[in-house]
Amino acid sequence: MESEGGQPPGMETASLRKASRCLAELLQSEEGQVHFLVKFLTHRGRSAASEMRNRLAKDQPVHARGYHFKKEVIAEALRQWQENEGQRTAKLTVPRTPASWTGGEDDGKPRLLRRPSDSASVHSLCVCVVPVPKG
Repeated sequence: MESEGGQPPGMETASLRKASRCLAELLQSEEGQVHFLVKFLTHRGRSAASEMRNRLAKDQPVHARGYHFKKEVIAEALRQWQENEGQRTAKLTVPRTPASWTGGEDDGKPRLLRRPSDSASVHSLCVCVVPVPKG
């Protein structure tokens, strides 16, 4: 007999216990806590980082996924996350060829951004919503 996940009954419980143990082991050291918070911030983004900074500035406790973290750990995680964020942003490349817009001028609909050099590729299309001022 298998559950909806395709595993025998009780396997989900066992894998959840294992995941909980791994998380508990990770959170035992400050280095592990920093690693956890960096991953948390990577998934949650800038709004979570901003919230953590505000709480640190106001000397309020910071909780993530039910865990409480020391100020030093949070500050280090924010520093590392910011550093990683800068590296990710630096890796973004500018298209080599100019892009052209398709679609009507004043219809207010989303337009397709197409690079002429690789217009046959699905990956070359981006849907962008461009606000069109009335009047």
